[in-house]
Amino acid sequence: MSIECFEIRWTKLFPLEEVANQSEIDNKGIYIRFVVTRGNKTPHYLGKSTDFRRRTSYHRQATAHLGTDIKRYHISLGVVYSFEKNEMMLGCEPKQLKDIEDYLRNKLHLKGNDQSTLKGYSGNPIIIINTGTVPKLLQKVMSPNSKLLELLTSAIKPKKKPSSSSWGY
Repeated sequence: MSIECFEIRWTKLFPLEEVANQSEIDNKGIYIRFVVTRGNKTPHYLGKSTDFRRRTSYHRQATAHLGTDIKRYHISLGVVYSFEKNEMMLGCEPKQLKDIEDYLRNKLHLKGNDQSTLKGYSGNPIIIINTGTVPKLLQKVMSPNSKLLELLTSAIKPKKKPSSSSWGY
């Protein structure tokens, strides 16, 4: 079984009522909903969507139905790219999106996610590289395989430049 590699390009946080105006809204991927309390933005729910516009519209309607102040919610969209052959391609297969969601939900344990979905990650081996305005609860490089993650992070750490004397001059 091969390892699948994904880049998630995160947007900055947008208020729920403004997210429909963002250029990323017509893509699919992962999103994190934050609750704002006394100025603090706390991650509350992580989900996947094959249509951000439809999914965020659902969240706006559900918020209105519950009588909750929509201004309390912000969303960060994570547009998913998959590494295919020699280039990053926008999007991924539904099973791949489900694997990314399952892994991140099990890693983060956010209060708004149904606890019955947190049974441990058992999907395909994956590597996630988070770019853009990455929410603080995520690492830049993530994988359910701790040995692979350790190898990757040690390989990409910046090395100290050798001093001129170490070159024998």
